[in-house]
Amino acid sequence: MLPVLAPIDVQASAAFAPGAVLVAWSSGRYIIAGYDGSVLQNLTLPIANEPLRAVAAGWDGSEFLTVISRGGGANNATIAFRIAFDGTLLTAPLTLPKPMFATTFAAGGAGQLIVWSEYRECTLDIVALATQRFSALDAELTSTNLISFSGEAEGDIQIARGPRGILTVWDDADRWLRVSASFNGGPAITLQSTPGPDYIGWPAVAAGEHVFLVVWRHAALSGGPHRLLGKRFDFDGNDLDPQPMVVTSEGLSDLTELKNYPQTPSIGFDGSAFIVTWTERQDLYTIRVPESGSALDESETTLVGGGPTNARSPRALWTGNELLLGYTAEYGPLVVGAQSWSDLAAVRFDRFGATLGQVPPPPILSLVGYGVIRISAALAPDAVTFAWVSNASGRQDITGVQTTLGGQAKSNPVVAVPRVSGQGPASVEIGWTGSEYVLAWVERAGNVKALRLDAGLRPIDSEPFEVSAGPAPQLRPWLITVPSGVLIAYSRPDAANDDAPRVFMRALARNVATRNRAVGR
Repeated sequence: MLPVLAPIDVQASAAFAPGAVLVAWSSGRYIIAGYDGSVLQNLTLPIANEPLRAVAAGWDGSEFLTVISRGGGANNATIAFRIAFDGTLLTAPLTLPKPMFATTFAAGGAGQLIVWSEYRECTLDIVALATQRFSALDAELTSTNLISFSGEAEGDIQIARGPRGILTVWDDADRWLRVSASFNGGPAITLQSTPGPDYIGWPAVAAGEHVFLVVWRHAALSGGPHRLLGKRFDFDGNDLDPQPMVVTSEGLSDLTELKNYPQTPSIGFDGSAFIVTWTERQDLYTIRVPESGSALDESETTLVGGGPTNARSPRALWTGNELLLGYTAEYGPLVVGAQSWSDLAAVRFDRFGATLGQVPPPPILSLVGYGVIRISAALAPDAVTFAWVSNASGRQDITGVQTTLGGQAKSNPVVAVPRVSGQGPASVEIGWTGSEYVLAWVERAGNVKALRLDAGLRPIDSEPFEVSAGPAPQLRPWLITVPSGVLIAYSRPDAANDDAPRVFMRALARNVATRNRAVGR
């Protein structure tokens, strides 16, 4: 007889083989039973002391596969177990790269199709994997295909202003399979799209004298190059490059770095050409892209060295006769269990990419704390202001510091918005209106807030004010200067997009905030 089930065994799945059936429960138990109802094996999977949520099972003609979702929150995972006909575990469990829900198996003449619902940060998608044998599953995990899309989560937003309107760019933020643009809130223009397994996204945009330049990353998974691609748009929003320009090709990048850390290029404009900058491990790369479109003068500069260090979060500002590049240099702990730290630093370049000072430069200041510091930067007539979210000593304050146009510190860091650990935002952006600074950030609850500061980084507003009510995902906002003040772009859920986040904008005058409007559809 089949075993009596405890109340915890509320979910079950069965796979049918000639002569035997595997039945698995979401508690981690499984049996091998005969078609006469006899239990041949009554076993437990080796998943101790973990909350388990869902189970699925399949038979590929020679072995069973049981898939179990476990944990919650940061412990979300899906584990697959290959099981022989007699119930023996064949190999160590395989941890799949993303949590899977509502998994099902379908058998056909060509093999197995495994279909599941996969949570991709902002949305749930239906994903499929075709396999001949479960023994090949480990090697085939990069060959999954999206077969049904929920609404795309529009994030990694940047905007730029030309004389006749705003060009907005974004990616799909949780899939990294599409990069899009919109001019003046018009229909979305697909810059690049791929079914996978490659990743594309992390766009940047800037306005020159005659055109916009958009640059984004394309990382090939199957040994192909990691590229920066680009398109130019005229100031009426017309695409000048039907085929994306290859700004540069590199070796295969570290995909963990690409997805988990700030990897968006930064673009400055020197009056005649765009200067595209990006970091890769210890190195900074710069490349000039004239408004006519052909890339020139690529250069590489080692910014940090010695030990496990990385240069991250570059911000390029053309100060009038040179490029100031702010960035963070991240250092790993010297002793296991100790804190990591980051230096805030800036290096100067002429318009041809030659450095104009010490490399690596002395730090502006050291930022001791865990994780990566993502900086933002704003250029005023006599100062550059950097802003970031602190991750030190139990604090997550929004902090700023001012430097000269050459990158030398002018003052001590200033806490603009105090926050304790666990309450602070994920990232912050800063802009200069011509008379004041504006900070914009996403709270942990998902509401977008802003605060105005005077030229000395003293708050003008008594309290931060709300730009957009939550809840919303932790997707970075962006802001630019417009004649009346600043324009803030951010992501929030939209019922017209299956509740997935879309790009919205809000104009903040020096004294008055105007209404929301959606863009890109």
